[in-house]
Amino acid sequence: MSKGRGTVFIAVAALAALLLGVLAAGPAVAGKGNGNGNGNGHQSSAVLWTDPSNPYPAHGFDFEVMGSGFNPDSVVHVSFGRDGSCCLAFNVMSDSEGDISFGWTTGEPGMYRFAAYQDLKGNHWDVHAEIYVEVAEQ
Repeated sequence: MSKGRGTVFIAVAALAALLLGVLAAGPAVAGKGNGNGNGNGHQSSAVLWTDPSNPYPAHGFDFEVMGSGFNPDSVVHVSFGRDGSCCLAFNVMSDSEGDISFGWTTGEPGMYRFAAYQDLKGNHWDVHAEIYVEVAEQ
């Protein structure tokens, strides 16, 4: 694995681990990020929400996660996990307005946390927004 790919993998794995730790907090809540986890956090104007609103039925329900307030035309790392377990991560590009969106399909019941990260200071990825999504048997 090349040095660049290894660094990206480590960053994605770390983001996913952070996401899963917050999943057990409760029903789906859209929110802003609150910093970088090292006590030197900052307020972010970014926010995530879902459409339609949730909870969602388990096993095959499609929904969209949207966000705004990110740096325009830049990479946003997204990680997610269920019930505090680890995780999956991927990248999306923000548009010229700083907006993102991606679709997702439900699987097993549980509380899922999606978190969006950006590198604002060079080589330091901060959580800028997160959302909890409840998936339940119906």
